[in-house]
Amino acid sequence: MQELQVPTHRVAVELFTKRGERFAGGLFVTEAPYHTDRVEDLKQALNDQRMFLPFDAAQDATNCHIINKSQLTRIKLEGRPEDLLREGAEARPEGKACELRLADGSSIEGEVAVDTPWSLSRLVDKFNAAEPFVLVVTKDSVEFVQLCHIVCVN
Repeated sequence: MQELQVPTHRVAVELFTKRGERFAGGLFVTEAPYHTDRVEDLKQALNDQRMFLPFDAAQDATNCHIINKSQLTRIKLEGRPEDLLREGAEARPEGKACELRLADGSSIEGEVAVDTPWSLSRLVDKFNAAEPFVLVVTKDSVEFVQLCHIVCVN
């Protein structure tokens, strides 16, 4: 019954939960037709209406787990930013440099990329118009951060 299977690909990530847990492994996201940008595919999967995503933990790759997106504070992609963002639509997005302090006590410094009209130039307007997960590019990583877990932006 392969004709009924949805084509997916694995995106290597590290997940951070509200409880402070960290999981390394892979999230499975639907392949977009005529599209090969894994960052954009992950962004769409995180911001769509589904509550759960399939995940395989690196230490237990034989079992597929189902992760509740509402419990995730951030998702860090494996790889260097220049490698992850060099191809496709996410070619180094223009962002606003800032520091995000999260509810779990951690902080992230980088550029936050939020797709909004040019008229929404203030950072507060961008955050208020953003989808649930925003793209943050740091000097060492590409991450998606869930807005509801951001306490303060400097």
